[in-house]
Amino acid sequence: MRVVLMIWFCIISLIQLSQGKIVSGVIDSDSNWVFVARFCFLGSADSSKPGHVGRLSWSVTYNMSRDGEKSSTPHYLLLYPDDDWETVYPGDSLNCTQKKDVLSGTGNIHWISPVKAFSGCKEIDIDGVPHYKCEAGKTFGTPTEKWWYIVIENCASTQGIKVEYEMTMTNSLNDEDIFFQHYSADEFFILQTDIGFLVIYFLMAGLSLYVTYSLVTLQLFHITYKMYLASLALQIISLIVQVAYWSNYGLTGIPKDFWKYLGRFLEFVSVIVFVVLLILMAKGYTITRGRIRKIGVIKIIVFSVIYCLITVAMFIWEATTFDAGKVLFIYQSVPGYCLIAVRILAWLWFCYATFFTVKNYPEKKMFYLPFFVIFCVWFWAGPIVTFIAFNGIPKWTREKTVNGVNLFVIFFGHLVFMILTWPSQANENFPYHVKTTQITDASLGDPSKGVAYDADISNHGRRDSQNIFTTSSGTNQPVNVDRFPHETGDYI
Repeated sequence: MRVVLMIWFCIISLIQLSQGKIVSGVIDSDSNWVFVARFCFLGSADSSKPGHVGRLSWSVTYNMSRDGEKSSTPHYLLLYPDDDWETVYPGDSLNCTQKKDVLSGTGNIHWISPVKAFSGCKEIDIDGVPHYKCEAGKTFGTPTEKWWYIVIENCASTQGIKVEYEMTMTNSLNDEDIFFQHYSADEFFILQTDIGFLVIYFLMAGLSLYVTYSLVTLQLFHITYKMYLASLALQIISLIVQVAYWSNYGLTGIPKDFWKYLGRFLEFVSVIVFVVLLILMAKGYTITRGRIRKIGVIKIIVFSVIYCLITVAMFIWEATTFDAGKVLFIYQSVPGYCLIAVRILAWLWFCYATFFTVKNYPEKKMFYLPFFVIFCVWFWAGPIVTFIAFNGIPKWTREKTVNGVNLFVIFFGHLVFMILTWPSQANENFPYHVKTTQITDASLGDPSKGVAYDADISNHGRRDSQNIFTTSSGTNQPVNVDRFPHETGDYI
């Protein structure tokens, strides 16, 4: 726990503190109606403690004259709740005035023009050029949390819009509230959830290192367990990156999207490694066989590459084509649908491999029965969560809900694998029964090559005259290792 806190506070110490979630930029558009940003503000009924309330502050600056003409048409800042947004966006059939009229009588049309004294506008000089600078804000008092969409419009202008803006959006009045102030309401508890899982994963890593030591001592530290450790390490690094991202976001209010994408990508890679591991074990690798045939190796490599490429394509698609004016889920894209299809294909491969492994090695049912049932559920958990996210989770709670469920699903897979491979006398499902020293070349290799084993040792240290690795002459000879012997015995 102390190690996690030290890492987290080291991350925070490198981040510069500022005030609120900030969205800033310049609009120079021929359009008279321009979408700026969206944010999920808390409603009055959502305040779990005093000071938790949605608040928007804005500063809009624009030239008093444009192309030699003094600006005489007023600018407005429009705030659309999510139930009105679908009417106006993209709203190709509506003109600027019609889109504005949707908000008539709602109190969500705000002047950013000196025409009205309450607009907060004043005249300033920027490099000797007169400008209007309008600063004001709004507190949200809707009954529940709601997505709000911010638009700047000047329907009467013939020259479009050219303004510089800065929006500060918060959900807490406490400037030191790192967990709530700067986050959109749909992002609440993501940082706490990630920190919690990071602590759990550090504990799991400690237990896994203990198991690693035991397996190395027993000469049972096989490639499949190394793949599990790699998946575990990638998930821990992913969580560290995401905790850093959300901590930075919570302190500065400015999202650094690169780190968010990096953390999520590492998480996907961790899952890919784990999926390949499950397929290998379903095929009996390191359990009933010492190697995968060459064609099998090629299939696994091709599958892994395709899985990775589709994942990368999904992130690129999200970063380049997702409309910021819509609340979209990462899987709502062609690569996302393909990724779900690949996951289902991996499950079918997993089922096929498990069936034939158990058919050929019925004595391994003790391991493969729980292995198959539990990980069938694990394979389908991802597509099911995605389907529910599409259809059953409200948009204003989707991100935090999916984040927590997804982390739990990944953690559950790692936890079950660690339990199934725990080297204990009480674990009747322990899968490894052949020592690594019995295999002089246990890499994925060419089945045409013979592989030498230690002929004298089997059954975890006990000599066995019926050991199938022992040749008739009693010496180590190259033998075919497509299959391992079926051994039982104590582990620790």
